[in-house]
Amino acid sequence: MAATAVSVAAGLYFIKKESADGRLLIGRCTWEMIREKPLTGHGYRCFEAGYMLRQARYFERNPESGFAPLADNVKHPFNEFLLLTAEFGAVALLLTALWIASLIRAYRKNPNDESHTLATALSAAAALCCFSYPLSYPFTGSIVALAAGGLTAQSRRSCERFRARRASGILAALSSAALLGFAAKEMYYENRWHRVQKTASSDRPPLPEYERLYPFLDKNAYFLYNYAAELNDAGEADKSLEAATACEKMLNDYDVQMLKADAHKKRRDFRRAEACYLLASRMCPGRFMPLYELVNVYDSTNRPDRAQALAAEIADKPVKIPSGLVSAIKIKMRERVGD
Repeated sequence: MAATAVSVAAGLYFIKKESADGRLLIGRCTWEMIREKPLTGHGYRCFEAGYMLRQARYFERNPESGFAPLADNVKHPFNEFLLLTAEFGAVALLLTALWIASLIRAYRKNPNDESHTLATALSAAAALCCFSYPLSYPFTGSIVALAAGGLTAQSRRSCERFRARRASGILAALSSAALLGFAAKEMYYENRWHRVQKTASSDRPPLPEYERLYPFLDKNAYFLYNYAAELNDAGEADKSLEAATACEKMLNDYDVQMLKADAHKKRRDFRRAEACYLLASRMCPGRFMPLYELVNVYDSTNRPDRAQALAAEIADKPVKIPSGLVSAIKIKMRERVGD
């Protein structure tokens, strides 16, 4: 049995080796986050704010790593248990293990057709949690909650079950009403934001609409990034950096660093622009744009030797995903170094 499992795992690994290697990189960098705060974790939704910094640190320490061409923006470790441990620590993982153990015990107390169906649904969800992010979807989370509640109720006597269901039904109704009100408010303002995005045009910048939405969506990292990008395009570099810095506390990835770098460059703060481009390049070493922009920064700060050396590096850099932009960059760099 063990040999069969190993054979199946090996076969699955080689079917999509690049994807599997990318997951190994994500697991390694997530483990670094866990090691920093093993017991309590970094806090709710801190993965998006902190993971890419650990990935950048890994490539800074291992510039020749074979993982470099596979690295990309990461918003989830593709494992719900790793995410739980990174954000809430080993204490939360232990409590989850105890909860799972209680569900197994509840199933064994009353193994009928209904409890078997509920246990099967939970087992499928648990298996999926090891390789993806099913709990990011409200539907999957609701199924898990309903199955777990039903399995727990199955293990009680009928009168206890009736009382428990009545109490839990009232609690569920109140919680659902509160969550529905909160969700409706969020949906209203997010729909307004998306309508602004769709109707925006170059001759009518949507900044006034963004400013009206800001007090209601200032905790939404993606809104903040979008707002910062609009401010940057409108030439409001200082305000763009304020919004991007607020976004960075919740979401810090390649795109955020590139946006900050461009805003710094427009302010002619080349030192900070260089730092952001370097960080973006370490986050995703396979990308060409931060290196190309660094060449421009070195030219602007009168460092021709560094610019020429980096241009040669770009000219020889292997291409992971061909595109017109990458081809244009490589041609320009080859012309510069005289190849």
